[in-house]
Amino acid sequence: MDIRCAALGFALLATSTLALADGNQAKMPYNLIDLPVKEAASRVGVQPNQANNITFDTDKHHVFLEADGSTVGYADVEFRGNPPCSQKQAIDSATALQSLGIDAKELELAIDKPDNHTYYDHKRSLKVSVSCNYEGAPLTVGFSRKQYNVLMGNR
Repeated sequence: MDIRCAALGFALLATSTLALADGNQAKMPYNLIDLPVKEAASRVGVQPNQANNITFDTDKHHVFLEADGSTVGYADVEFRGNPPCSQKQAIDSATALQSLGIDAKELELAIDKPDNHTYYDHKRSLKVSVSCNYEGAPLTVGFSRKQYNVLMGNR
């Protein structure tokens, strides 16, 4: 009985410390860009940290939502449970984007390097970067409206 209580207590502590959240928001984090930080935090069920940023984990993703003032300005998704990426091998950005609800065919490919694919999503007004940041890193997808606006001349 004591072991079960201890295990339950540990499970509750681990979930609150690791900020585990509903995986649905991790699948489409770009929908949280431009939302007030408090609203985005409420949607994912996690409190913002001292820097007003939001981080949470799901079974497949580590998500970082960066505050730009009082709104979410950038979203970064690291894929968990996949083999580490290699900067020497071409990344499969289409599959990564598809898992996040985006069809790569609907995007404009701007940079096509083996370890970095940068797209412009004109439908959502986003710059989308799929990258292997270093040898052995998890595959990462970043979303930014600010960078899109700067690159497209809309400030």
